[in-house]
Amino acid sequence: MARFGQTGLVVLGIIVLSVPLLCQDLVEEEEPDWKPINLCNSDNCKLPYCNCAGTKIPGKLSRKETPQMVMFTFDDAVNAQVWGHFKKLFHPSRKNPNGCPISITLFVSHNYTDYCMVNRMWALGHEIASHSITHRVPTDWWSNAEYEDWEFEIWGQKNNLMRDAKVPIKEIQGMRSPFLAVGGDNQFSMLEKFNFSYDATIVGGPANLEDPTLWPYTLDFSMEEQDQNCNIPPCPHKRYPGFWEIPVLRTMDVGGIECSFVDKCLNRPGDAEEMYEFLWMNFLRNYETNRAPFGLNMHAIWFSSYKYTVDGFDMFIKKLLQLDDVYIVTSSDAIKWIQDPTPLSRIRNFKPWLRSCKRQTPDDCKLPKEVGDYDWGGGWGDLSTLWIWEYIIMFISAVVLIKRDNFDDV
Repeated sequence: MARFGQTGLVVLGIIVLSVPLLCQDLVEEEEPDWKPINLCNSDNCKLPYCNCAGTKIPGKLSRKETPQMVMFTFDDAVNAQVWGHFKKLFHPSRKNPNGCPISITLFVSHNYTDYCMVNRMWALGHEIASHSITHRVPTDWWSNAEYEDWEFEIWGQKNNLMRDAKVPIKEIQGMRSPFLAVGGDNQFSMLEKFNFSYDATIVGGPANLEDPTLWPYTLDFSMEEQDQNCNIPPCPHKRYPGFWEIPVLRTMDVGGIECSFVDKCLNRPGDAEEMYEFLWMNFLRNYETNRAPFGLNMHAIWFSSYKYTVDGFDMFIKKLLQLDDVYIVTSSDAIKWIQDPTPLSRIRNFKPWLRSCKRQTPDDCKLPKEVGDYDWGGGWGDLSTLWIWEYIIMFISAVVLIKRDNFDDV
């Protein structure tokens, strides 16, 4: 030890003390899951094909030059239980300032859907989008789903809508995941492959009524590169040029607690007037700040459980129709405006919206094309495709036909 000397002890001490620091450096220098290359900005992301996530109004328009778009979106089955609500709230006689009927977006799942009614909604000018075949539980199944699972659920439902509801496949552009569960790159790679235009699953925007909220954005840059994250991971990490994300904007309930779906708010309005006030106060957040599209996302079956909610929504829609700078449009039509920001002074002649005015001829549906609960194990599943069940449907559907609430009158 004497031969080692004081100098040797000092060197040994330095080496010993340095080992933890060296290990720490090795950990810190480990390759991250993602490596940002460029942050999205106005120089490398330009409309109509690219739009950065943020609160700025596209086209450098002022707030007063910007139409306030309102998007009513509904998830799950379309059938006799919800038809009457759609008929009352979104009747073709209700028109936007440009003379076009107001329109909504339906994210349609397979279970218990009457595809004849879906066809009628499409013919009336409403948007039809995919929401899965099985809508299976538990929620985390979707977060862990493989690419093939997403293809079966979302692309498969798109084909159901084309085949059974006779909706042109090129018009089925969007999707929303059940339970707003994000599937990461497995989900978004599938959407890119099968030429979807947008997703409307990821929750975004402020949890208050004061700050301006998010506009829809593209994934030309990854979510990390745009400083965005998912409310329910996993987020997509890759880039998907030209693919749009329409954020599910947070609403604030009457108790000041955030909620993503109107019908899932913890503090539910107690009557029609409170329902109207709740909708109006959330609308003003967008209308009085940056006029980002105001989305109200919900499940229409809720209207049947709480009848006064329909009256509250009816009051709200009537109020919106009194404003000459508000347009109730589909999700796809909102994207079309963002791609070509047109000021209010010229919005009445905005061609993409005028094309949406055109009504289609509905399919000649002889019977309800309602299906049962999809059997995940590969059992009887789709009633409308098995002849033995068609006779059962013919018998049971007599009651459904009566309850269609004058279906053929619209």
